[in-house]
Amino acid sequence: VLSKDWGFSHTLPFAADYGFVLEDDSYSRIISYDGSAWVESSHVVDLYSGWSDNKITEFVIPWSELGSPSSFDVIYSLQTLKLIAAQLRSRMQSDSVDSLSWTDRLQKAVFSVPLNCTARLITVESKMVSVLKFKNDDIVPIQINGPLNFVVEEREFFEAELGDVGGTVALSLLKPTKTADKK
Repeated sequence: VLSKDWGFSHTLPFAADYGFVLEDDSYSRIISYDGSAWVESSHVVDLYSGWSDNKITEFVIPWSELGSPSSFDVIYSLQTLKLIAAQLRSRMQSDSVDSLSWTDRLQKAVFSVPLNCTARLITVESKMVSVLKFKNDDIVPIQINGPLNFVVEEREFFEAELGDVGGTVALSLLKPTKTADKK
């Protein structure tokens, strides 16, 4: 996402169709991706912008400005949460519900996000002519050699070894992969 007039861009780890850009009470825009570039909406956002003594900012984006979807996801990137880490730790906000502060609720929500974890045992290469002849009950011989890849959300996370714990097939996580080390 190219930041408007600020001379830098963000590479998002997901595909986005819409964005909301906010600098202060004098500049905010809804943007949408048209397949090749980010385009500003002409819609004026209903905005209450906070300042140094009042850090509350509220805005209203009409559903129609987002293409009237049946649902949508709000994503807090880790980069965003790192920016407010001190406030989260200090419990700057003190409202509580069900004896949990907002930071506890946020942490509970973040830690409750389901992640797809996969053990990639092997990749089999086969010629097209063989693949086209595959049918039910065919057996494809494989050999598992070396460390396996433990993958979280399509990103290699650990090298692992196949094993057994009390008669149950299990993975032993050996070491983080180089891509996991960079995060």
